[in-house]
Amino acid sequence: MEIPTVPDVALIDWNMPVMDGLQLVRYIRKMPPLRDMCMMMVTTEAEHSQMVRALAAGAHEYVLKRFTEEVIKQKLAYLGLLAPEHR
Repeated sequence: MEIPTVPDVALIDWNMPVMDGLQLVRYIRKMPPLRDMCMMMVTTEAEHSQMVRALAAGAHEYVLKRFTEEVIKQKLAYLGLLAPEHR
């Protein structure tokens, strides 16, 4: 599978119908064209163990729902993915 453009960041929900977000993060980390893409889990899963598992699997950040635009901007800035004029 060829991917023409790799996104800068993917927002991934933990709870999805076919595979959960943790499985998706692990899957993406094994795909050469995508393995270095920044992934941010956005979820209602608030337990510390869930966060640890997601970060260990390769997610760069973990954001709890109901998040605000400001929270996402802060995370993107922290990851170096937000230009100064958008902060």
